[in-house]
Amino acid sequence: MQRPDPDGGLGGLFEDLEQQAEALELAERAAEVADRARAEYRDVRLVERLQASVGRSVRLEVTGCGTVAGELDRVGPDCVFVVEAGGIRHWVLALAHVVAVAGAAADAMATDAWPVTARLGWGAALRRLAEDQVACVLVRTDGRAIPTRLLRVGADFVEHRPEADPGADPALTPLAALAAVRTG
Repeated sequence: MQRPDPDGGLGGLFEDLEQQAEALELAERAAEVADRARAEYRDVRLVERLQASVGRSVRLEVTGCGTVAGELDRVGPDCVFVVEAGGIRHWVLALAHVVAVAGAAADAMATDAWPVTARLGWGAALRRLAEDQVACVLVRTDGRAIPTRLLRVGADFVEHRPEADPGADPALTPLAALAAVRTG
């Protein structure tokens, strides 16, 4: 404990004590803010980070596909849409098979702030490709790439006709085995 300053009297002592108390209060407040930030961040999901990254150049590592790089065009609850440089190839990637992301924004976007289109997921994207009869490549999680046209999309599978044999019976591929669809 300090002794009173003969020139300042007890005022100097009290001022010093007040400064020490303020410093302790600021340190406690900083610790509390840091704890709250950590607690809130543990609830942030990958899809929310990706939603905040729309428009950015990203690199995604995907089971069965390897690296997919390009502009993050859209994000759904269970899929991401990536346009490669030049805009020729478009990817729809099952978020469940994305194993790493580089280039994502530091922010996250809460689900209630997403655009309406972001609520459409993997099944909706595949149904749209089937409706439009777009030639595409299905990339399975085992790495096999199948040039095909989607015919219909069920609850947990896609029905498609391989481009190599248009007269063949339709094939069925479980959605769980599908890592990505590429067009262009």
